[in-house]
Amino acid sequence: MKHGAEKGFTLLEILVALVLLSIAFLVIIRLFAVNLRGISISDDYSVAVARVESRMRELLDDEKIAEKAEKNWTEDTGDGYRISASVKDALKDRTDNLQFRLLDIGVTIQWTKWGRDRAVTLRTMKAVNKVP
Repeated sequence: MKHGAEKGFTLLEILVALVLLSIAFLVIIRLFAVNLRGISISDDYSVAVARVESRMRELLDDEKIAEKAEKNWTEDTGDGYRISASVKDALKDRTDNLQFRLLDIGVTIQWTKWGRDRAVTLRTMKAVNKVP
């Protein structure tokens, strides 16, 4: 019987194959973790945008928004979000002779996730009648 004629894998070949499989498995797991984190961040932004749009709608639908001009306010939602809003007169020098005024409305939502501060800001303008 010849010594080199035996078929099979040596212990070294099996160890090398296991190391390569382990590395490939770890890379795949890491990719899944990165994708899950990206999905979570995307979900956070979706929730934040929905909230900031809702607050913007509330401000735009407010009949007394002109009374809030030149004001800023901030509130905590209790679930990790902070919403800041501001209403300012815009283009005052250009609207002095007109029957309306322009308001610059800005709403920002902030939150912290994985040690990083994140924020979304929406801005718009609204024309309102001047009070005689």
